[in-house]
Amino acid sequence: MSIQELTRTIEFAKLRCLDFNCLAEKLLASSDYIDTSIVNRLKEMSLSGTENKRLIEACDVLSERARTGPASFREKVDRTINRILRILPNEFSYPFAIEYLNDSLKRRRAWAYTAMRGKELSPNQLPYLIEVFDRRKDQDALQLIVRNPPLVDEIDPGFLLSNLNDKYWKARTIEALLQNDRDAGLRVAEEYPIEFAHAVGRLRDKSLLKPLSALLEPNAMNISFLSIYSFALGRLGALDELERVSQYAKAMFSATS
Repeated sequence: MSIQELTRTIEFAKLRCLDFNCLAEKLLASSDYIDTSIVNRLKEMSLSGTENKRLIEACDVLSERARTGPASFREKVDRTINRILRILPNEFSYPFAIEYLNDSLKRRRAWAYTAMRGKELSPNQLPYLIEVFDRRKDQDALQLIVRNPPLVDEIDPGFLLSNLNDKYWKARTIEALLQNDRDAGLRVAEEYPIEFAHAVGRLRDKSLLKPLSALLEPNAMNISFLSIYSFALGRLGALDELERVSQYAKAMFSATS
């Protein structure tokens, strides 16, 4: 293993001796092999606009090659392109990646999701993201909506909350609601108490302490709720309420011991 590590270190040191043009040529040198360590070297470099553009052109070439290459090569290329997109400025990555938003391959749709995460999305992109979710069932499409709070205000929150799998993203949805449509956010508190508490904690909005505190009694036997509830109270600086939940926790533990 030590010899293998030494070999990798030497090979990467050689890459550090090459300029951008040599690295770009090396990236495209083979039609059925790709040296993924080149991307690690590119990540270290400060690239010019011309060099960023050339990297996008290289992604185009690799993408076409991968369509007819063996499966293992396709997978490696698709993941390599995604890594390249992460190091490129959004102005270069977005126009390339957005074309793959509805691609049949999830690995290629990931290119679009990567680029779109770095961009403020407009309301006219909302129907496309919903269409992609309906067709592909990608959680990433819904998460992109939640990453852009104004878009959450343009859609039925029940659609997002019932289709998102992760409690974190449900909490982010409620956070966006509380920011843009407070009443809508308050309406979902009882149905999603854990996510609501998480959202309140993220916002640190002390005016939400009362509706948050109202959730304690009906959820006092839920340890997961008590944990995130305590987190939210700490973020709000609500020491009295923290003492109250501490008493609930002690009573619960003594009753179950």
